[in-house]
Amino acid sequence: MPSDPPCHTCGPEPPPATRYRAISLDDPTRADGHARLIELLVDSQSADPEREIIRREDLSYLGQSMSCLNDKERAVISLRFGLAGGRIYTLKEIGSALSLSRERVRQIEMAARRKLRLSLHRARVPSALDKRAGLHSRTGSRAATIAPRSS
Repeated sequence: MPSDPPCHTCGPEPPPATRYRAISLDDPTRADGHARLIELLVDSQSADPEREIIRREDLSYLGQSMSCLNDKERAVISLRFGLAGGRIYTLKEIGSALSLSRERVRQIEMAARRKLRLSLHRARVPSALDKRAGLHSRTGSRAATIAPRSS
């Protein structure tokens, strides 16, 4: 059946619409059914964005908490837990770098961990004095207190 000649005012007729079939990401991609489409699309090498955000926030919070440490304690913790470049150093390696014995490095690490634990605890749990004074532990500002009306 011959097609109608194109209309001079509308132009040529558009091509027929291509038909697409809806597919699921769980559909098999091979005949044996072992590989699914989702397995081909997921990049297992890339970092999970949510985990990356949490990791950055944790590192930021840790950096703020480490301000309570002196330089030697900060260096020991950074090297011991891989915060400086990602490599975890042994007590012996840290001792060699700082001209300290392995035992002294361990003592400094324990003292620094105690300080950090205390610092993190204070940051999370408002002290009783702060509550009585109406202060917010994080901001140090006074909380708005509303006294109940007496009738």
